[in-house]
Amino acid sequence: ALLHWMRVEAYAVRDYKATVQVGNRLMKLWGAYYNGWSSFIAAVRHSTTTDVYATVRDLFEQAQAQVADYPDQVRSDYLQFERECGTFQSWREAQRKAHQFQQQQQQAS
Repeated sequence: ALLHWMRVEAYAVRDYKATVQVGNRLMKLWGAYYNGWSSFIAAVRHSTTTDVYATVRDLFEQAQAQVADYPDQVRSDYLQFERECGTFQSWREAQRKAHQFQQQQQQAS
């Protein structure tokens, strides 16, 4: 029900604040799952015509810390977001962090 409500706020009403509010409630329940974060981030991006770069970047950072089922996909989505919406410097920083994470994973295994 929360997912549907969030989508109504984002795609029908286009209410940014309500989308973020409902999305945050949804993430309290489903924050470990990639599909929840992916839907939340897409809804926030769609819900407003103003620049929400900082908000979306923060959501990606939260998603990277919480997603357990497809963490590589979250990092890939974040890199794509930085490539499309960020600066060259922010994209390179995201690449560096993704590379560091991969190295840590390889050392752990």
